[in-house]
Amino acid sequence: MEATSVWRCAGCPRSGPVNENRLQCKYRYKFAIKEAAADADRCFNDDFYYKLCAKDDQAFWKSWRKKFCSQSLKCTTVLNGKSGDTDICNTFTEYVQSVYKPNTPDGDSRYKIQVQDILAEKAT
Repeated sequence: MEATSVWRCAGCPRSGPVNENRLQCKYRYKFAIKEAAADADRCFNDDFYYKLCAKDDQAFWKSWRKKFCSQSLKCTTVLNGKSGDTDICNTFTEYVQSVYKPNTPDGDSRYKIQVQDILAEKAT
C-alpha cells in the first residue's frame, strides 16, 4: 500500500524505479496470496488423509461436508408429484432401476471382445 501511495504522489508514472517498485510489491503480494491458498489446500488435504488413515469416518465426513456441501441445500419434499419420505424413496428407486442395468455375464464377454478389438486396432 505504501508503494502505491508513493507511486500516486509521483504522478502515476508508467515507467521508472517508482513504478517498478510498485509492480514488484504488487506481484509479491499476489504470490503470497496464491501461496497461502495453496498451503490451506495442502493442509486440508493432509487433514483428510490423516482422518482416512486413522479410519475416523465420522470426522472425515464431517470435514468433507463442511468443505464441499452447501449449508443451504434442503431435501426435496415433493418428487414427481409424490410427497413423504417413503413415496419419494420409492419414486427414486423406480427411476434408478429403469435407468441402471447391471452387466450380465454375456455383457462382460461382449465388452471384453470390444476391448480386445480396440487394442488390436491400435497395435496395427
